[in-house]
Amino acid sequence: MFHHHKFPASMTIFLMLAALLLMPSDVFAGYDKYLHFSVSFTLYGLSYGITGNEPLSFLVTLGIGLAKELSDLFLQTGVFEYGDLLANLAGTTAAMHYCREVRSRPLLVFWVVF
Repeated sequence: MFHHHKFPASMTIFLMLAALLLMPSDVFAGYDKYLHFSVSFTLYGLSYGITGNEPLSFLVTLGIGLAKELSDLFLQTGVFEYGDLLANLAGTTAAMHYCREVRSRPLLVFWVVF
């Protein structure tokens, strides 16, 4: 029988950041990726705090990050980077695990990297 073990949010956050830092420098480099991680972490917490719906919050957060990158690509509002999408995914996933660990549904979680 399969037993589900709770994976600590702190470990998830650490593993996500470590994985991103170990990526090639042309994919993941610079302070910008930490901002993408942080904003995605915060957006997920806000979305989950309002809706209480984990899958919806996950999709909304990733959708906002994807929309931003597509805007960079097609509207020339910035530079499209796959590393930004990976940092968004890491921040969203880390926030999801963090929100699973807290007893109450947080309205706002904020990952400080500034």
